[in-house]
Formats: sequence, C-alpha cells, structure tokens
Amino acid sequence: MRLPRSKEKLFLKEILLLVLVILIIAGGGGLGIIWLKSHTTGTAKKIQQIEWETDKLTRKEQYIDAQLAVIRSPDYLNQWAKQFGLRPPRDNQIVRLPLDPSEPLPVSEKNTRYAP
Repeated sequence: MRLPRSKEKLFLKEILLLVLVILIIAGGGGLGIIWLKSHTTGTAKKIQQIEWETDKLTRKEQYIDAQLAVIRSPDYLNQWAKQFGLRPPRDNQIVRLPLDPSEPLPVSEKNTRYAP
C-alpha cells in the first residue's frame, strides 16, 4: 500500500530532518571530544612543567641545606672566627642575668647597669 504523495514527501522530510539532527549531534559530540582531548593534553603539559619546576626547586633547597650544614659546622665557624681575629670571651665579659625580673640587674665596674 502506497502513501499519498504529500504524506510521502512529509515522511521523507521528517527522515531527512532526523538524519540531519543525528549528524549535528554526532558532529558536535565529536568536536566536544576533540576539544576535551586538547585541553587534557594542555593540562598534562602544565602539570609536567610544574613537576619539573618542583623538582628543580627541591634540588636547589637540598643544595642550600648542604651549604648551610657546612657553614654551621664547628670547624668552619672556628676557622671563620680565627680569620677575623675572634676568640672566646673572657670570664669578666660574661654577664649572667637573674631569671627573676624583680631582682636588680648586675652592676659593671664603671657602675652602670647591664641591659637585659
């Protein structure tokens, strides 16, 4: 049984419209997937760059820590002190302050008070 000509044209238009909608949805989905992959790749590159910078800063921190350890070592400090003519303090150069703030401050030989 054959449909009348006007209904047949309407049916073909509906099918054509349906196919066109499906193609638009599929094309949009495909473009969306390509866009997502592009952004995923860009984000991965940014993460890799940040990881590289983090590793670089970690190595720099370790280098600085090693330098600080050398500078803080007693041998280095003694060598540095000798180089600049420093020596341990004499007994009369050390002032012990009282722990209790209500006690008076010690007095020097010139009758002046030591500041805390």
